[in-house]
Amino acid sequence: MIGYNWGVHDHWASAVRMHHEMVSECLAMLRGRFGIAAGRCLLVGFSQPVGLSYRFVATCPDEVGGVIGICGGVPRDWEDDKYQPVRAAVLHIAREEDEFYPPELSGQFAARLRKRASDVEFHMLPGGHRFPSKARHIVQPWMARVFGKAS
Repeated sequence: MIGYNWGVHDHWASAVRMHHEMVSECLAMLRGRFGIAAGRCLLVGFSQPVGLSYRFVATCPDEVGGVIGICGGVPRDWEDDKYQPVRAAVLHIAREEDEFYPPELSGQFAARLRKRASDVEFHMLPGGHRFPSKARHIVQPWMARVFGKAS
């Protein structure tokens, strides 16, 4: 039995468009409500949403200041001309035993991301396709560098 997810090929373009619309609306609402500048906004995705986040920042480059991708992939069409240069800083965390994004694939992500983004930090951590709960020592310094220290 096949269930629905963001990756249904029959409706992929509309799913990506809907994702962009939802994220744009949510960001606009939060920025308006809390007076947050776009450059202070951060997208974080785990697994499949990582590729959607990368598509978003390469389609709407002025919407966020940073994106963190965890155990996910770079879009297959990343090198296509439809995407713009990414202004957001990118932190990508991969796992050595990830059964969906094995090291021979994910090890290429930093170079691929740098084709569109100038600020890319990549880490390969031990473990499988799970959220790396001990990645604080990576994420906190990255956030301080990208967004500055909290006041």
